[in-house]
Amino acid sequence: MSRFRSLFLDNMPFAYDAEAGLFVSSTALSDERLSLEEVRRRGMQVSLYEVVTVAGIPYVYVEGRDTLYRLGNGNVQLSGAAFYDHERRGTKIACPHGEAFRTAVAKEITKHAPTRDDDRGR
Repeated sequence: MSRFRSLFLDNMPFAYDAEAGLFVSSTALSDERLSLEEVRRRGMQVSLYEVVTVAGIPYVYVEGRDTLYRLGNGNVQLSGAAFYDHERRGTKIACPHGEAFRTAVAKEITKHAPTRDDDRGR
């Protein structure tokens, strides 16, 4: 069985079973097996990285670099040490799933989307 293990659907870990053509839940919380068509029908977001919110701001964590990158603006970064410092200080940290995840992503992407003036070079 050929599986790609680092895949997230609406911020929940899944593996892709290429032989069966299904996304298989990688958590004990769910035994879901979803086709690509089902993922599309549900409007699920597919990502290679898990999204974590720090004080309501979504970041993706890149383990090999021990760095969190702000979703929508990769120039804004938090080191792993800075993230744990936020955690120790009691900053609200969450790992949203489902609709809460899609809402956080949409809000951040909209905030950093180019405007029509940006497209025209003004």
